[in-house]
Amino acid sequence: MYSLGLGIKTVWRRFAILCYNNGDLKKTKQAYKNVLQLDPSDFNSRKNLGNIYQQEEKYKKAIRMYEQTLSFNKEDLLLIKELILLYIKIGEREKQKN
Repeated sequence: MYSLGLGIKTVWRRFAILCYNNGDLKKTKQAYKNVLQLDPSDFNSRKNLGNIYQQEEKYKKAIRMYEQTLSFNKEDLLLIKELILLYIKIGEREKQKN
């Protein structure tokens, strides 16, 4: 039997990318969640899951995911920028409701 030498975490990550490229966000999210069950500190999977929540306009979930991601890498300036923009977006949405 041949082995590609890929760990299960890598397989799930690659599956998530494949699903995303095919437009299946539901399977993409589940694949990233599977990665995070195997490795809760997986920075990229957590960040990508936040990106998907943002794409789905689930801003509070995106913020939660980005904040968790920052706990693993506090110096990711692009992520900090995204987080600030989301806080602004949520603030503007709340103003529109009133």
